[in-house]
Amino acid sequence: MLDIALVKLELEEKQVQISAKQDRILSQNLDPFLFDRLEKARTLLKLIKEAQIAFQEDVLFRVGNLVKTMEEEGLNFRVPLV
Repeated sequence: MLDIALVKLELEEKQVQISAKQDRILSQNLDPFLFDRLEKARTLLKLIKEAQIAFQEDVLFRVGNLVKTMEEEGLNFRVPLV
């Protein structure tokens, strides 16, 4: 059984981590071709925000789909989601 509170908490933590990493990438700017990394961060942040909205609307099926998409994009979760 999936613990919804843990998933919500982890999504919030991931949002902060991704935003911080995105800021570090922009501030260092060592790689002239960093656009793929920035786009990945934007995509993950967008998915997290959509999941948070789905949580508020109590559409847990949509949250599950978004979490699966985030995992496919490379976001790893500590909470077992299966």
